[in-house]
Amino acid sequence: MPDRYDDIHLRRGVRRPESVQRLQADLRELGFAVVGVADGVFGRRTEWALREFQIYARQPGGAREASSGEPVYADRLVPAPNNDRFLGPVSGTADAETRRLLEVWLDGRRRCPVVVEAWRMRAGKRNAVVAQNLWLADDLKDQRRRMYARDLSDYWADGAGDSDGRIVVGEYTRALEGGPLSKPPRHVWSSAEILPETIYGASFDGLSPAQRSTFRVLRAVSEVECLGFFDSVNAYDNAFLSAGPCHWTLGLASVQGNVSDAEMPAFWALLEERDPAGFDKLLAATGVRPDAVWGQDGSSLRNASAAKYDAGLRLQTADGTYRRAGGAAAEWEWFRGWHWFYRLVMAGRTLRGYRRAMGEMTRIRLRDVRAARFADGPTIGEVFTSEKAAALILRWHVRFPAHVVRSGRAGSGLRAALGLAREARPDLDWDAPPADWTDAHESALIDGLLARAAVTHEGFSRTMQTVARWPDWNEDSNPRNYLLDPDLGPLSAHRRSFDFDSEAL
Repeated sequence: MPDRYDDIHLRRGVRRPESVQRLQADLRELGFAVVGVADGVFGRRTEWALREFQIYARQPGGAREASSGEPVYADRLVPAPNNDRFLGPVSGTADAETRRLLEVWLDGRRRCPVVVEAWRMRAGKRNAVVAQNLWLADDLKDQRRRMYARDLSDYWADGAGDSDGRIVVGEYTRALEGGPLSKPPRHVWSSAEILPETIYGASFDGLSPAQRSTFRVLRAVSEVECLGFFDSVNAYDNAFLSAGPCHWTLGLASVQGNVSDAEMPAFWALLEERDPAGFDKLLAATGVRPDAVWGQDGSSLRNASAAKYDAGLRLQTADGTYRRAGGAAAEWEWFRGWHWFYRLVMAGRTLRGYRRAMGEMTRIRLRDVRAARFADGPTIGEVFTSEKAAALILRWHVRFPAHVVRSGRAGSGLRAALGLAREARPDLDWDAPPADWTDAHESALIDGLLARAAVTHEGFSRTMQTVARWPDWNEDSNPRNYLLDPDLGPLSAHRRSFDFDSEAL
């Protein structure tokens, strides 16, 4: 006897409208509303919904819908162990095993165990649900609401969240293309703050001098890039997803709608090398992986021209192999949705190796940028030697990499900044070897960096000033509720004050 879908492998582009329409309606009933309307056309949204079903069907924890009559959908769900787990490829294809489990879920009233909701807030507390079961980035374009996930899977953190199991996720912003955003203090966990403990596994007092100096630079830049928290994530622009101290991006969509390689997949490759368990937790069960491996030193991913690391993505197919993700931006909208956003937020909150790898990736960036030379002369690290200069250059490289390093050499921005420093202080001996330069030279170099930034881009210049003033908050004025002791600042502007931590790189 044929199954509900006529024993057909349903996949992208198949023309079996009645079977596809039944599949789409079933996915909606199971909670995978990303499928959209049941129109009988197997397009990208149906593929995304099937991939999500396969992802959640692999997890040991699940949910079923009880007949309690609760008006809020998520409150009708109760935990239900997933004793019949999906073990096939996360392909977005309704193969025989996927079709079998779809029927098992339907018969058992099983549901997607993660539900993202939009809440009206009053006096900082949840007041009422205003939208339920959000998936796509633009399912609700309302900046006044705060998004929470009711997660019955216990996949990320057993017992996390409020008393009713809801976990704060973020909010919608209309900025740029519009989409999810999490920012302190409303949307983050204090345990996910970028601290010596979360980067190095030790308190600041327990760090070596090089670790202390490097942490200060990393932290100063992170307060611009991810607001000082690992779980501060963006999904509202043409980068799809962005996270981490250097704001690594998932992909970069051009105005023509094509997606190029970017830094987050390269970071994921490093994560797989350094923390396979953390990589598996975040990615292995999703059918998504970087299209290259890090190996010993990441050389296969290195963009030597700009001193950074790029990679693309691969998606699992029905035969278990992986194909390169499509280059059209519309195919990547899945990653801007609330469930992928939630995964990255929770990785930043709960995966120790993920956070440590972010610290290492930042140090690798600092190492490579500092090693680039001014023509055939000194390196960037030999010219700019203070903590403040190192932080400013790191921030500049994140925003405009080619201004800092181009074709493997110091870029036009740094060359111009050096020229401005020489013009401002002609009384200093700039022809002496950089090893003999003084605090006065370093002060002029810092001023040169800021002066050049001021004519580059107004918003960028403001962030450079923020880095230069770090920390620009104190115990009495701390709107992001940082736990970091502000007495660790300011960044030193003294010549040779930056002590770079190159251990194990």
